[in-house]
Amino acid sequence: MTRIRLGVVLVNTNVGGTELSLLRLLRSYPRPEFEPHLCTLAAPGALAPEFERAGIPVTSLHATGPADLPRLLALKRWIREVDPDVLHGYLYGPNLLVRAWGRIGRSRKVVVSIHGIDRWRTPLHDALESLVWGRADAVVAGSEAARREVQARFGRALPVELIRNGIEPLECPARDVARQRLGLGEGPVALCVANFIRYKNHPELLEAFQRVALAIPNARLLLAGGGAGLPACRRLAARLGLGSKVEFLGLRRDIADLYAAADVVLLASREESTPNTLFEAAFAGRPVVATDVGGIPELVLPGVTGCLVPVGDAAAMAAAVIELFEDRALRARMGGAARDYAQRQLALPREVGEMVRFYRGLLGEAA
Repeated sequence: MTRIRLGVVLVNTNVGGTELSLLRLLRSYPRPEFEPHLCTLAAPGALAPEFERAGIPVTSLHATGPADLPRLLALKRWIREVDPDVLHGYLYGPNLLVRAWGRIGRSRKVVVSIHGIDRWRTPLHDALESLVWGRADAVVAGSEAARREVQARFGRALPVELIRNGIEPLECPARDVARQRLGLGEGPVALCVANFIRYKNHPELLEAFQRVALAIPNARLLLAGGGAGLPACRRLAARLGLGSKVEFLGLRRDIADLYAAADVVLLASREESTPNTLFEAAFAGRPVVATDVGGIPELVLPGVTGCLVPVGDAAAMAAAVIELFEDRALRARMGGAARDYAQRQLALPREVGEMVRFYRGLLGEAA
């Protein structure tokens, strides 16, 4: 079986859902069957050393934005030097560039991945992508919702392969141990792990939790993540009178402790494809309350592993959280079902196997 040199292009190596998913995937590819290389358009982020420790060379172009053409043009040189058999872009900017320059030096397979719904896009963004759309050999979507979205924009001429993310099982400590480590008492705890970016919709989450706190005064909300919207959410929590009931944790790597300590995991997003937190919650055996948007219904079985509520309905989210807080048996039943589902459907080896077969098939080889 021939060795595949894989070139991956990403915006940055900051801590985020796509970046963490890619780190797990690249370090899990069988060696020496795969030789992955990573190029980021921006400066190195917090995850860059972890890619390097996994034996994945990282080149960062230090581009400051889409207008930083001199640094972005260095991607051409990287493609020539690495000379991958497959060049794979992730997210909007890298997807444009690998389509435009992917075959520099020689003919190779060019792949782009769609990891989000990207409702932020303007007609100009779509127009730019349409110019180079046909220069990719394949598109990979992380959810059925993302596949439908991209086909609605650009038609069905280019096949879109559905390969959902997978994660490694979390090694969670006992609930009491995790709470002791985090300094939490015995009251009910909700957790949201999401960066403070607009579509994650933290303000609505805080409004919902205000209703929860009125009904259950000793309830707590843990918010793990960073991002530009964090200061505004701190101010909103203060205005809503939540005070010490909400704890802003920043970026955390001890997520196993956070999930183990929580009773319910929340997500109020206005758009999503396959958010990592739903995978993590399932492996941790925690029920979720999430909005019924994008790819979320593909990961949450209503009434079985969690609850789905309409986006924009803080009252419905609050009611679902209150019900789970007050019914320990329901939490346990949903959490157990979520863990069983994760072990069957969401494990990382399944994603790795599907990606290996995809790449081999793209190159005309049997996996």
